[in-house]
Amino acid sequence: MIEQPDTAPEEGIIEKIISDGESQARRVVDNARRSERSENRKAEGDADKIRKDIIGKAEAKAGTLKSKLIATGHIEAKRMVLRAREEAISKVFETIEQELHKIRENPAEYRKALTNLAVEAISAVGESGVTLKMGGEDKDLADDNLLEEIRQRAGERAGREIKITLEIDPALTGGGCVAVSGQGRINFDNSFGRRLERMKPALRSVIVREVLKTDA
Repeated sequence: MIEQPDTAPEEGIIEKIISDGESQARRVVDNARRSERSENRKAEGDADKIRKDIIGKAEAKAGTLKSKLIATGHIEAKRMVLRAREEAISKVFETIEQELHKIRENPAEYRKALTNLAVEAISAVGESGVTLKMGGEDKDLADDNLLEEIRQRAGERAGREIKITLEIDPALTGGGCVAVSGQGRINFDNSFGRRLERMKPALRSVIVREVLKTDA
């Protein structure tokens, strides 16, 4: 039998090199694949984090905007309520002013009102000598009987005699009167318009509480 010669050493070396090369190549490929998968997962994780951050910020901004819109809505609603309340109060004051003017259409009622206003004004001045001013429209009512009644009632309240000097002032309109001290140092305006202005804070509370049924 003729024996085949053994494989040459060079061929074994070559095969090993090739085999080793293939193994190394597979390792390189596997490493690359693992690296790629790792990078992909990292990229996906980063992207998800970014997405969540963006969504979170958007939701926070939306929440803030929603809160602002709600707050704005509440403020506007409150403004509307306050505006409606002020309009209602103004209408009540207009009605009161109209009723005051109607009093002047009834001489007997207005005479009583004028007497009360005069006594109050004289008492506010607090002096024994007072000039009592009335408007030109009230000239016919300002007779001796009216002045005597005012003098008596003012004197009883003060506990002393009060000297009253009547002065008709054409500039004084709308009803009521003004009391001025003897030397003009004290002036108490008790005209209808001024008296209503002084009473408005108290009247306002009554209107809000009784008419609008809310807290003042």
